[in-house]
Amino acid sequence: MNLTVLISLLSIVATVIIGLFSIYLVRKQHRINGLQDAFKVLNSDQHRNYRNRVYQLYHEYKDTNNIQVFRNPEVESVRADFDVIGVLVKHKNIEKKLFLLEYGPLVFACWVCLKGSIEDERERRKFEHYMENFEWLSKQARKFWAHKGEDLTKREIYDTRQKS
Repeated sequence: MNLTVLISLLSIVATVIIGLFSIYLVRKQHRINGLQDAFKVLNSDQHRNYRNRVYQLYHEYKDTNNIQVFRNPEVESVRADFDVIGVLVKHKNIEKKLFLLEYGPLVFACWVCLKGSIEDERERRKFEHYMENFEWLSKQARKFWAHKGEDLTKREIYDTRQKS
């Protein structure tokens, strides 16, 4: 084999390796950007207030057993955001491990609060897949934290209602 052919082959191999590494870096950066976008949404004052409202309504529901308390725009926003984030995590557009490390317990707590209303909504709509990505994300959170030795099912949902 002459030197020119060998150099050409090495150049091709090097180009392929550099190309594959570039693709890897672009995908990783894409997942990190998705994670940052999720953090922006979940850290916003509006979303924090909406989650606080979910916790309040959960305790109201426990007191009254009236599932209708969850029919409001704040609850719908929290459910929808976690369902969309679930899709993005599932399809690797958001870095799963980092997201679950930061927000796993919060996702699980919101799922606990909203599970009954989501199941009610599934029956009402006759669509069993309603919010299935939110449900999937909460299961991933529970598994992730169980692997770290933390049982999220034993955590209490704090009552954020104003005491009079």
